Amino acid sequence: MNPALAEADFRPANPLVAKSQCFSRALQTDSPRSALRSTCQPACCNLRLMNIEWVRRFCLSLPSATEQVQWGSDLVFKVGGKLFAVMPLEPGGPWLSFKCSPEDFAELIERPEIRPAAYLARAHWVSLETESALSREEVERLIRQSHGLVASRLPKKVQAKLLDGGKQAAWKHGRKTGQGRDSH
Repeated sequence: MNPALAEADFRPANPLVAKSQCFSRALQTDSPRSALRSTCQPACCNLRLMNIEWVRRFCLSLPSATEQVQWGSDLVFKVGGKLFAVMPLEPGGPWLSFKCSPEDFAELIERPEIRPAAYLARAHWVSLETESALSREEVERLIRQSHGLVASRLPKKVQAKLLDGGKQAAWKHGRKTGQGRDSH
């Protein structure tokens, strides 16, 4: 068998999938941008990393928010150990998924490029197929609301551990106060 042919059999058909595997490795380092530059071509990954990075920064600016890579290549954002947003690191699936209120869920799934999230639709999660499905301001508002909805359902003891009294009241209404913006 031709060695070049055997090597080609193990490469993914889509070159973007092959090149995107560097995302999860890069985000696990202290300096994702420099790690990405050293392993990928700029045209391949810099745009997607930039899109991931603003969502990442916004999610981590919310009170007590944490992140981790889960299920192989999904960047998940949690509060109190519970998911409030998921962003795949590899292209090919939805751009971003998050929880929303039942009213917003009904409205959002009527829009183009927004679908009920796989496995989580019954809990009122939506998936944005592309970054252009909603404006950046709408995405920020809905992620903030998702964080609040999830946090308000945490046990009271967990809420007390994570936040002081003023922030707990903001969670119950799915909105963020100006207090403690930098805490996480």
